[in-house]
Amino acid sequence: MEGAAKDHALSEWFERCLRDVIFYFSNSTNRSTALANLQEHLQLDALKMLKLHAVRWLSRDACTARLLKNYQALVIEFQNDAKAHRPTTAASTSAGGIWAFMVTHLFVFCLCAYADILAKLALISRLFQQQVVTYSVVTQGVRDLLTYLRFTYLDSQNMGGLHLRDLLQPIAHSLSAEKIEKIKTYQFRNTTINFSASEHEAAKKGIRGKSASGNCEAHRMVLHQ
Repeated sequence: MEGAAKDHALSEWFERCLRDVIFYFSNSTNRSTALANLQEHLQLDALKMLKLHAVRWLSRDACTARLLKNYQALVIEFQNDAKAHRPTTAASTSAGGIWAFMVTHLFVFCLCAYADILAKLALISRLFQQQVVTYSVVTQGVRDLLTYLRFTYLDSQNMGGLHLRDLLQPIAHSLSAEKIEKIKTYQFRNTTINFSASEHEAAKKGIRGKSASGNCEAHRMVLHQ
């Protein structure tokens, strides 16, 4: 999956963001404890951030889903750390820098879209990890993925799987050509998100481009079975 992100600007950007968030909590008991305390205060499930492994097919799906579930607590934690000027290592992105991109529409759009897409790709990955890989099952799974990507992200005007629809539906009435430029912010997971019409169009174009390439890759998989 890491290779699939290469040469696709939006995927590469989101991958860097994902790594920055995860790296911030790696090897830091204090930060992990602060996040756990905040989750308890917000009455959210106590979920640790997972590690992103380049060679493990399912890690991106798990990490993206976990970030989406932790989103509200993470944003508050980064904002608190930025205000407290808590130090970061020279190699890591600052808390303020992470908070800044996490409250952009581009990041939230990508988070929701990739959570949807990666969950579907993970189903295919699991088929290949079965003790006995069945040709007909894998082929049908790939065809189902093709249908899903085409219908959900390429053919539909109201693009997006479950998480992306949850994001877009509350602001859909304002997304007409006449009103879209007037939107400045909206609420997502009890968090104020900075909206940009140009980011919205860039995200749609990028996700559609990624889905189209994924569609071609899945099609080749079917042909070469």
